[in-house]
Amino acid sequence: MKKLLMLLLLTVLIPFSTDSAEFNYGVNIDLGGSALTCGNLKDALEFSQLADPDIKKYTAKGTPGFGFELGGYFEYIISEVMDLRLSINFQSIRSTISIDKIEDDSHTVLTWKNDIQSQADFNLRFISVPIVCKFKLGETGKVFLLGGLEFKFPTSAEMSSEETVVEETYTLGELTDSQSVTLKYDAIIDSLNTTMTDLILGAGMEFPFGKSVMEILISINVPLSKKDLYTFNPWFHDIAENNEVFTYYGRSDIYQDTGKSLDDFTNWSLFITATYRLGSIGGSSTEEE
Repeated sequence: MKKLLMLLLLTVLIPFSTDSAEFNYGVNIDLGGSALTCGNLKDALEFSQLADPDIKKYTAKGTPGFGFELGGYFEYIISEVMDLRLSINFQSIRSTISIDKIEDDSHTVLTWKNDIQSQADFNLRFISVPIVCKFKLGETGKVFLLGGLEFKFPTSAEMSSEETVVEETYTLGELTDSQSVTLKYDAIIDSLNTTMTDLILGAGMEFPFGKSVMEILISINVPLSKKDLYTFNPWFHDIAENNEVFTYYGRSDIYQDTGKSLDDFTNWSLFITATYRLGSIGGSSTEEE
């Protein structure tokens, strides 16, 4: 990770070695939303439902959560219409995956029914390093488009799980017993330990703010890499119901039963960013001095 960060920094900073080089630097804050998706998970649950007549419903749904970034940027002025920007940020993103499962034996004679509603809340943290080109539009260049890549280095990942299990017993079609229990537990995600890469596309505008310049922009992060999300925690696997798919042992069972490997989790993000320029170095300002 350290070697890659140094390589990224050198890639941007090498042009500054010339006397005529000019760059801006500042701070940025990003607020937005983030969503986890996993196509293989939905396919695996659908396959399980088709293979077992007792399963009446088995679905997974992702819900976007809050995303946050805070950091600083260095911007190399390539020309009047193009800048190259490198940022280093602390990034925290949240997202939820819900799994609902209903099963009973009504295909023969109804004697029992289980309804399991599960929710897994993920909190993922990264050091993110976006490298983007900013293309200025119009005569003033105040409006711009940007595009590039973001490299995300995981620092920590946790999951908070909540599951509600309702078990019903029937005699001659009449409900004779009903029990409900809610289980809550947390786990560390052990599998998120390699760099993730996103494509960044966005647009924004700059305007005077005090004695400096501020930017407001909106951007979308399109994932280019897919990841596993699971914990090695055996206790979590023993007590989890639907959320056992987020354990190493549970995902192994899914693969054996359905042939689906749950290694295609992706993270989509949408951010609104505010930047503030702290200063400029080089170029004509240096020559005048």
